[in-house]
Amino acid sequence: MYNSATSTTLFPNNYAGFPVFGFNGKEKDDEIKGNGNSLDFGARIYDPRVGRWLACDPLAMKYSDLSPYQFCANNPIMNVDPDGEQIVDSKGHRVRVKINKDSKGNYVASYHFSWFTKKTTKDEFKANAGEVITSMLKTETGPELVRQANQDLRKVHISLVTGEKTYTDAGVTVGPFGATAEPQDPQNPIAKKVSDVYNIDILEGNFEKTQEQVVEGGAKTGDLITIAGKKVELSSKRVEMANTVTSLGEFRAAVGAHEFTEFLTFSRPDKIEPKTEIKVQEEYKKATNVPMFP
Repeated sequence: MYNSATSTTLFPNNYAGFPVFGFNGKEKDDEIKGNGNSLDFGARIYDPRVGRWLACDPLAMKYSDLSPYQFCANNPIMNVDPDGEQIVDSKGHRVRVKINKDSKGNYVASYHFSWFTKKTTKDEFKANAGEVITSMLKTETGPELVRQANQDLRKVHISLVTGEKTYTDAGVTVGPFGATAEPQDPQNPIAKKVSDVYNIDILEGNFEKTQEQVVEGGAKTGDLITIAGKKVELSSKRVEMANTVTSLGEFRAAVGAHEFTEFLTFSRPDKIEPKTEIKVQEEYKKATNVPMFP
């Protein structure tokens, strides 16, 4: 893998007549303490009745001159706590991902957007990151990787790339199945719009083209195959995946797990137990009752 429609209401997601967003535009968590008594800031929970946080600021070590329980440098009139950290949409706005189990015990995800997010942006997120996350939740590793990405203080955007695409890595042209780009990486497609966002590409078009040339064309490890009109060398890993992956869901789960791990290990490599894509494929097949052989 390579590393490198406007809403018609002010508060579109409300119930019992109450808006779901409160102070600083943060989502209310009313299930435990009642309406408006608990606000979810993502990294910590705020109780507006007593004006107290229920946890320290996760970035407290960067501000040793301030209390670890401070907010906005103790000046909420001049400063705000912006959305935008963790998993984001194509505009850089944070999308809060909640993972629960359905009646059959399967993991499912729901997505909560900032109130000003356009319908087209929501649909785009669900068609990209939503499809990858849904597939990942069918594996043993996936739910934990999604949870950690959703709680990470850095922003990450996930794209499903249906067309063929090549990258340049140390002067070599590669046509990978997945790519993780850092904010300063010139191959990060949204870096120009939102400068502090990481980007994960899940390259379905590259996989389908590779599978065509391996399964139908008989290409083998070391051969040069054509991706997006350019010649790239075929690795043993890509040959194995081309011969064993039987569905796009399985592909998204395996490559998504790999790229989520890459993103999470950029700053803390000791925190993640990586799995091979083949192992994740087996987990996906088992969960979806797909035969182990294509």
